[in-house]
Amino acid sequence: MRFYIIIKSLNMIFMKNLLFLIILIATTGCGLIAHGTKQNVVLDSNPRGVIVTDGKHLWTTPVTVSLPRKYDHTLIFFKQGYIAQSIQIKRKLSPVVAGYILPGGVAFAAIDIATGSEWQLTPDHVTVELEKR
Repeated sequence: MRFYIIIKSLNMIFMKNLLFLIILIATTGCGLIAHGTKQNVVLDSNPRGVIVTDGKHLWTTPVTVSLPRKYDHTLIFFKQGYIAQSIQIKRKLSPVVAGYILPGGVAFAAIDIATGSEWQLTPDHVTVELEKR
């Protein structure tokens, strides 16, 4: 009788863990699991100490910023005495979208599309050379 109770308890623990795993997989997309909704982009410049803005934030080079994958980004580099430059960080489909062909792929795709996780930002390292005025 004790052996039966132990087996039944182990079976319940296994079923709870299995249910948790199924819920986790069902509510998380491939891209979200693989790399999240944001991507680190390294910004550098010559000369150093250049101000960079995306219209909402200000950073000073060199810096690593975390940008949402869901959008393209225009970054403006400026410093007093130098000609300002703008660069584009574009999004392209990430290789993780290949996981959509797996069972449950439609659910993964829907989650990734809603969160922007199916995208990869490029370039992920930018060095800008500013010219003196």
